[in-house]
Amino acid sequence: MLRTEVVRCKAFRQVSISISYLGIEDMEYDAKHSFEDAIMPVEEAYDRWGGRIAILGGIDVDFVCRASIDEIKQRCRAMLERTKNTGGYALGTGNSIPEYVPDEKYFAML
Repeated sequence: MLRTEVVRCKAFRQVSISISYLGIEDMEYDAKHSFEDAIMPVEEAYDRWGGRIAILGGIDVDFVCRASIDEIKQRCRAMLERTKNTGGYALGTGNSIPEYVPDEKYFAML
């Protein structure tokens, strides 16, 4: 039985190679969270593993800070639309929301 724990987000790209080789089922993952657009956007992760494990969060905090309210709403709605028939997704950032995130942008995500 192989167990893997990823401590740093940037290490996940390397671990994803192992997942592709071994199969996510062999690694006994139930879910993955804490995605960053620069490493692996949540949309890519869901396309790759959705239906086999739960994908949690993934709306990048940097995106929430920099995008317009309309862009945030559009991306969140698109992600919910993408996952509505297959499930296994929980909308969120996957990280704590720091104080510097404007309230209106956080609420736009919800």
